[in-house]
Amino acid sequence: MSGGDFPTVLISGYEAVHPAPPTNLLPLLQSPDAAVKADGLRQVIAAAVGADGYASVASLFIPIVRYCLPCADHHVQKLLLIYLARREIKAQAPPERLAARLASAFLRHSVEPRSS
Repeated sequence: MSGGDFPTVLISGYEAVHPAPPTNLLPLLQSPDAAVKADGLRQVIAAAVGADGYASVASLFIPIVRYCLPCADHHVQKLLLIYLARREIKAQAPPERLAARLASAFLRHSVEPRSS
């Protein structure tokens, strides 16, 4: 490891995740079951922080936003925030960066605790 390199660790509270190819992840993200969506997002995040980085799952950006953003499950929303925060940093195209930023802002607002 050189001076500025730090190991990346994905902490999800579950057993180790082995990333699947993007074609296998799309049905998980499209599932109506929140637990299956969360598993798909964990696998996308694991693939994204792996050796290939976001290039391996870049084609899943729009399906992730389309199928996971409307999900009301709190765990899915938090995983989506993690994905979008990393995606916003790594995005090369300005429209994609803007979309990630807008979706993150929407999720932060819906995930933050509400005072009674």
